[in-house]
Amino acid sequence: MLSPVWHEWRDGGFNIYTGGASEGKVRHLQRDPRASLVVAEQVMPLRGLEVSGRATLSKDGFFDVLRRVVTRYENAQAAESMVAGIDEPGYVIRLVPERSRAWDFADEAGGVP
Repeated sequence: MLSPVWHEWRDGGFNIYTGGASEGKVRHLQRDPRASLVVAEQVMPLRGLEVSGRATLSKDGFFDVLRRVVTRYENAQAAESMVAGIDEPGYVIRLVPERSRAWDFADEAGGVP
């Protein structure tokens, strides 16, 4: 399964919030915890990072992760509004990288930093 996600880097790993047990990401990771994450820029020099490892699922800290991540991408007001609209905590997907690969295309971009 490949899908764009909002994430945070914290304490040596990536945190991603998701919905409850019926969510595709949760079902897939319960069946097979192997996961990867790609963080990539959409402007030259097109740098990126791919990490992979075994993901864990937990409901612990769900609302804290949700607040931080939504604040990062939107703002604190949007985060609080989102939290207020959720009755049951979803899951936090935690991916601590076991393998990583980075790239950039600075040479192809004519040396653009």
